[in-house]
Amino acid sequence: MLMYLHPLHEETQYWSSNPLYHVQQIADIVPLKKYKKLMECLHLNDNSKSPKQNEPGYDKLFKLRLLIKLLNHRFIKECSVSKSQSVDESMVKFKGRSSLKQYMPMKPVKRGYNIWARADSTTGYLYQFEIYCGKTAGTMEVGLGPNLVLRLTETIQNNGCHVTFDNFFTSVALMDNLYLLGIYSTGTVRTDRVGLPIVAKLKNSMKKHASKYRVSTVTGITAYIQWKDTKPVTILTTGFDSKTNVSVQRTQKKRQSSFSEGATQSSACVSESDIRKWFSQMYDYLWQNNLLNIFNEPSKIYNGDESGFKLCPKTENNGEPITKVNLACVLELALQKSIKPDTLINGFRYCGLVPFDPNSVDYSKYLGGINNNNNSGTDVLPVQQQAETSSSNIFTLAKFKELVGPSVMSKLYAYGSNPVDDEILNILYRFYSVFDVYCSQLSFTQNISTSRAENIPLEHIEPPLTIPPDEEI
Repeated sequence: MLMYLHPLHEETQYWSSNPLYHVQQIADIVPLKKYKKLMECLHLNDNSKSPKQNEPGYDKLFKLRLLIKLLNHRFIKECSVSKSQSVDESMVKFKGRSSLKQYMPMKPVKRGYNIWARADSTTGYLYQFEIYCGKTAGTMEVGLGPNLVLRLTETIQNNGCHVTFDNFFTSVALMDNLYLLGIYSTGTVRTDRVGLPIVAKLKNSMKKHASKYRVSTVTGITAYIQWKDTKPVTILTTGFDSKTNVSVQRTQKKRQSSFSEGATQSSACVSESDIRKWFSQMYDYLWQNNLLNIFNEPSKIYNGDESGFKLCPKTENNGEPITKVNLACVLELALQKSIKPDTLINGFRYCGLVPFDPNSVDYSKYLGGINNNNNSGTDVLPVQQQAETSSSNIFTLAKFKELVGPSVMSKLYAYGSNPVDDEILNILYRFYSVFDVYCSQLSFTQNISTSRAENIPLEHIEPPLTIPPDEEI
């Protein structure tokens, strides 16, 4: 009991001289040598009565057989039998050496002890279990799976119970035998089982949620039902009427969205106005930090981070999988074919980066359409309506000249060569210089040449450049 409350990796560690492991309460009860001797003499069965390996009645679990029978007896005695039960297998993980160890590559637990169990369908209470010891002689004609079901249901015969199991166990003979023993049963069935009707072997194009059934002519009870979900589902049952349709609530695991699905959902929220807004914000940042001259040297923009390549084993590696041995060769070939100057230049041009032009983007391919829901709460207008709406948001050079007057304009013309200590004039000159900066951008992106830009959007004017309300020009 003390060892159960204070578990360690090895039993001998309870008597260890290391204080981190030593348990004085256990060491005081019995010495280590005496404990080992007692464990050698402790048996759950009389080993002298164990049949030899080649003798009839040989049992690999002879030493534990009495304990297994006792546990099964107590499990059944200490509960009331449910009317809905299930028979299935369970794997106990074990990677050591044992002749009882099974390997099942399609299971979550691939190596371990295989245990057949009958449990309550609702609560999961274990009524009876059996440890699989491997293939043995003397099995019934119905096979391993049906034979296990018959053994595990011996204690509930003629009790009106309903037992379910999967297609490993299900067969027509098993369903008939269980019905004769007073047990109703239902299970999915493989279409290659013996005794199924001809329609089970035929390939057909059933519509989704369509169904068909056949009833056994031998017993008149066992029914074959085929129902089309995403794939045909075949069932044998003796517990339900094949003509009755009912609605059930399906329980499915919540599937976690992959990274690609998340990226697609994020891309679907991007609209044309968002892309144009990004270009505007980028230009404002470059202008405020005096970095607009970077557009005159595109070589400063190109870098390897904006390039990409794909590894295609089927075409680039003669159909062979890419391994750590041939990865370098395939990578070199992929880089030679994909990383080219023309590829990088065209990619930057189509993205509107070099030349810096938002009109170079093909907005017909963006995912955030006009009719999609806009999470930001703003309406996305068509390009033509955006142009009409934004026309009123233009601050022209003519409006600026009309506002400040000719006398101030003459001072601004001479300000560049003869700056003066006048706060208001300094602010106006900064306004006036915006036309120069915007003109340089237009010349770069649209190949125009002019001394001053005739108009600029108001969003390109730096917000702090405002005239105090108490001052007059």
